[in-house]
Amino acid sequence: MVNSQHTDLKIVDLKAAMDFHQQRLSTLKSSLLVSERVIKKLNDTIAVIDAQLQTLNAKKDPSTSDLIVTVNAKQTTEASFTISYFVNYAGWFPTYDFRVDDISKPISVSYRANVHQNTGEDWKDVKLTLSNAEPKTSGVIPNLRTWYLPQNTGYTKTNFNYTNAYPGWTPDPGVMEVKGRVYDDYNKPLFGATIIVKGTTIGTTSDYDGNYSIKLPPGSNYLTVSYIGYTTQDIPAFSNHINIKMTQFSNNLDEVAVGNANTNAMYFSARTAGAEQAKEKIAYIEPMVNIETNETFSPTTYSFEIQMPYSIPNDGKTYAVDIKQQDIPATYVYKCTPKLDKEAFLMANIIDWNDYNFLDGEANLYFEGTYLGKTLLNTAVENDTIEISLGHDKGVTVTRTKLKDIGKKTFLGDKKITSRAFEIAVRNNKKQPINILVLDQFPVSTQKEIEVDKQEYNEASLDNASGKLTWNLQISAANEKKVSFKYAVKYPKDYHILLE
Repeated sequence: MVNSQHTDLKIVDLKAAMDFHQQRLSTLKSSLLVSERVIKKLNDTIAVIDAQLQTLNAKKDPSTSDLIVTVNAKQTTEASFTISYFVNYAGWFPTYDFRVDDISKPISVSYRANVHQNTGEDWKDVKLTLSNAEPKTSGVIPNLRTWYLPQNTGYTKTNFNYTNAYPGWTPDPGVMEVKGRVYDDYNKPLFGATIIVKGTTIGTTSDYDGNYSIKLPPGSNYLTVSYIGYTTQDIPAFSNHINIKMTQFSNNLDEVAVGNANTNAMYFSARTAGAEQAKEKIAYIEPMVNIETNETFSPTTYSFEIQMPYSIPNDGKTYAVDIKQQDIPATYVYKCTPKLDKEAFLMANIIDWNDYNFLDGEANLYFEGTYLGKTLLNTAVENDTIEISLGHDKGVTVTRTKLKDIGKKTFLGDKKITSRAFEIAVRNNKKQPINILVLDQFPVSTQKEIEVDKQEYNEASLDNASGKLTWNLQISAANEKKVSFKYAVKYPKDYHILLE
């Protein structure tokens, strides 16, 4: 402390005092920083130990049960029995790989199941039977009651089943894809968390950094997120980016039949698999050329019997199981909407798709040996042909140009007439001919004061109700085709109308 009441304060003494306090403050801050780093390291160690303890405790408390079976027989005989039972906390969801090496060849489809279970016991070298049955779904036909008016209008927050983590959030019907991160109470990423579109078989898992990405079909607005040792959450898809915080909650079989993913349930059958010498398959197995799978059909369900034994630990993580791989005939056509996107998208049309037992799910796209990204296989179609988008192809270029010599405004009495004309050029840079659908539109008037004159749309088909134009073009290799259309709009002078 520097005191100048009885002595003169010298500049040298003041500077020495300031240097002392500055040095002391720097030392304290350095010590504080070291202490914070030690605390953070200890918290990280505690989190790892807690996770290990949780896993060890789960294995120390295996599920056990007693079965009491009553058998009636008309006479004394020797018999063998197969015992099946139903258990929760297990399921599967499908994913696909679509590979197209050449648009003159069939599409190669790899069908894969993602199996997860948290039943209390490990499955070692079991034969899996994957079924699309939903044993938890009610079999009682709903009764259509009389509809009395008036009814309450709108929705309140109590209409939705929200989790505690997202109270009051409503799903956004415009959200078609959700990305984000799954983490725990210590902000640590959770690897292998299962994210499923509620009520469907569409699902994915989080990566090593906890990141996930999943596409939503129309009408599906909730995600079900689960991880071993953590409370399962139903989360409304209110945004394209949702980070999910998970909260903790304080005799091996030889053959297993797995129910559909959205039931979160499973069937079991205790039979001798004869696979004691088979190697344990915990990690993902690369797709094989010949996958031994027997398909069983019934009037309402079908199942896949996987002949190769697999091991699925009791850890809630998702493990890939190959179902089958096959080449499927497909017709290929390009589509483009140059008004909105100048890219040309390759579409594969599969006829009689019901013969291949597809379920809703995400699909990885590969074209000419290059990974293009993901698409969504949506089986909610009303015809026998399903259309799969294989992404955009850089080998086809599209341009849309507004013709400058057309577009002048003219006046007719109290009316104004504005003309527009566009030219669309499509070039095929590939080594084989292509078929491409080019889409554009005329404006559609909803008022009698506004008149649309569809002047030119050569070679295009027109839907008068929507104003949509469609050109079906066949373009040979290394060639280009051009199409054009022209229209005029007559409207009152005091109107301001956007015509592009």
